[in-house]
Amino acid sequence: MAKDERASKQLGDFGEQLIMFLIGRIYEHRVALVDHVGADLIATDRRNKKYAISVKSRVFEKDGPQFEFALDQQSKLESFAADFDLIPTVAFVCIDKIDISKDINIDIYMIELSDFRKLANNVQGITATGINNEILHFSNANRNQKFLQNHELINFHRLTLSGLQK
Repeated sequence: MAKDERASKQLGDFGEQLIMFLIGRIYEHRVALVDHVGADLIATDRRNKKYAISVKSRVFEKDGPQFEFALDQQSKLESFAADFDLIPTVAFVCIDKIDISKDINIDIYMIELSDFRKLANNVQGITATGINNEILHFSNANRNQKFLQNHELINFHRLTLSGLQK
């Protein structure tokens, strides 16, 4: 079967809608899709803290590649957030490699950009590389999950889709 040329866009849209559902329906906060350079969503929590959220979605092989959040992506998110007096935040939607005969885990991590930087090279699964450690990396590999999923600065949720029969 040929690869769907829209699969990447569909994955990105799914991640954004999933984060909107989580923030809006589960947390009962206000959230809106902005689809702007640097940010995908804006949200306001019950304490009136306001967030600019960049959503990154990926399907992973077990212990496969990680997310890279480059300096230009960070700068665009920070610029958007500053323009609207929002807290720059990153949401990672990590989907297990799809095998419909097995359960599929969708791990969701939300972290403020300042905390992401603070945790880089200090928490297993979050690293920084580059001359000035300006490139941030996030890895949901099995070996990192207990460190990421239980960290007080990272908001974590898991959605599991039960295996389907063909």
